[in-house]
Amino acid sequence: MNYKEIEIECTGTCNAMCPSCSRHTINPDTLKWYSRKKILPQGKIDVEAFEKNFVNGLGEHKPQFIHFQGSFSDPLTHPDIIELVALSASIPSVTDIDVYTNGSLRTPKFYKELAKYLNTESRKLYFSVDGLREKNAIYRKGTFWGKILENMKAFTEAGGKAIWKAVFFEQHMSDYREMEKMAMRLGFHGFHVTMNR
Repeated sequence: MNYKEIEIECTGTCNAMCPSCSRHTINPDTLKWYSRKKILPQGKIDVEAFEKNFVNGLGEHKPQFIHFQGSFSDPLTHPDIIELVALSASIPSVTDIDVYTNGSLRTPKFYKELAKYLNTESRKLYFSVDGLREKNAIYRKGTFWGKILENMKAFTEAGGKAIWKAVFFEQHMSDYREMEKMAMRLGFHGFHVTMNR
């Protein structure tokens, strides 16, 4: 069996505390919000094991798409995410690589380095930013607007291909056009609004 598309959750940690994330839930008895951190794995993919067992261990499997997704984490919390992306890019059959982040961690220097590997139509970095300025932190709690903009700018100026991905909120309908214009001014490759799960 060939797996054309592979989603990789490379770490179990995240810098944000988004209320709608599956990392968190509400106690139905007390209506208090709490983190599932204690019951979720907090580890990370070992780079050597990734290279040996995944990159060099694919055999006849020929994946085309690799997504470093953040269902329970932000991939950029992995200390060696650039190395994981570079190893994935070395697989001959892999044409597409996507990495998803809230954009509020790491430094501009890091994003410039990551841009070396995510700089084509088929290899992109998705910035998950749901609102303008302080509105974003309502949904992406623990993230910082100024840092996000700084990192976005560093990534695109270094030649990285970026997509701005916003989760749909009806109260932000009037903001989406401005968000799209901002994305274009920053040199983004695209702007998408997706439905919340």
